[in-house]
Amino acid sequence: MLYNQNIKQGTLTIGNKVYRYKSAWEANIACYFEYLKVKGEIKDWEYEPITFWFEKIKRGTRSYKPDFKIIRPDYSIYYVEVKGWMDSKSKTKLNRMRIYYPDTEMVLIDSKKYAEISKNYRNLVPNWGILEKTLRENK
Repeated sequence: MLYNQNIKQGTLTIGNKVYRYKSAWEANIACYFEYLKVKGEIKDWEYEPITFWFEKIKRGTRSYKPDFKIIRPDYSIYYVEVKGWMDSKSKTKLNRMRIYYPDTEMVLIDSKKYAEISKNYRNLVPNWGILEKTLRENK
């Protein structure tokens, strides 16, 4: 496992999947999705599996890579973005997704939604807080 203690990112194995998460929130949400998978509430999840391109855009934000792809039990798909704060570039990406990919379902986990998930699931989800815990242990 690799960790960057200064910006709280690291490579973790969650549900037999090895990914480099860019934040503790993303790692926790991955643990949450693995919990939902084990419970049968979702079929599967992937971290940053696809890049959406905005072909007509010549300058600025030309692509977007959502944090998670979620596969429901009926095999329908939606994408999840985990954002603690919304900067202008992030707003542009999400707006362009609505324009260029109107049939693609996007779910935003902002600070309010993250707090709700944390409150309701942190004691149920195995490995919730694993990145923060590992960073503390490696100091």
